[in-house]
Amino acid sequence: MCAALMAGLACAAAACAAEPEPTVSALELGVVSWRVDSLLADASGTAAWVHCPDGTWRLDLARATPGESGSSDSEAGTAEAVLGRLGEGWTAAAPGDGSVVLQAWDGPLRTLEPDQAARLVALLSLSANGGDPGRADVGPAVWRLRSGGSGHGRRVPWEEPAPAPARRVLVWPAPDDGTSTLARDLASRGLGRGGAGEVWLVEAARDGGVRVESRRYAASLELGPPRREVRWGDPFEVVLPLWPLGEVLFDGADR
Repeated sequence: MCAALMAGLACAAAACAAEPEPTVSALELGVVSWRVDSLLADASGTAAWVHCPDGTWRLDLARATPGESGSSDSEAGTAEAVLGRLGEGWTAAAPGDGSVVLQAWDGPLRTLEPDQAARLVALLSLSANGGDPGRADVGPAVWRLRSGGSGHGRRVPWEEPAPAPARRVLVWPAPDDGTSTLARDLASRGLGRGGAGEVWLVEAARDGGVRVESRRYAASLELGPPRREVRWGDPFEVVLPLWPLGEVLFDGADR
């Protein structure tokens, strides 16, 4: 028995030695409030995103519970809830291979379609650059600058921030692959992916908040001004959606 125990300990030590040491880096943490208004339903809560130096990122969203402010679930939808994965919420992460995965906190992991991932990346970048959405990474969408008088518009990259509160139009053009736009959109929507073309009205407030109104879904999303701070952690652990953000991030005093 003693020999077997020693062999087991030796194997465990060898396994530990083979694991790479954690790489602790300074990470950018942003926390924002969010609210969705639509004809079907309304929702609100708090979101937290983390940008890692290697370009990977993670986004957690906690949903508030309507009418439960006096109950034991009063933390639902708060910053504490999003960092601790309390209540109802979702985690999205970009592990660096070009994909974006999404997981409900009580559900399985799935990979987003490219169009869905692109829109989520755009929303995340709009929130992070709320004071100047023109700096946001919104590709493959383009900004459309509408000129006065004739009503004709021209698509241009947005070079200078407009006076706040700024109003911009963001256009998601359909890909030119030679097929019928109508047939492609009908097929895409039939698969639950939505059509390729979409228009967003983007308004930036002076405090850094952003309001996005979709012309396709008759819905709007309001993002509060981001509260930023530097946290420390291992990017691999942060992007892997197995643990709450509060368990893989720590401040400088804890180093």
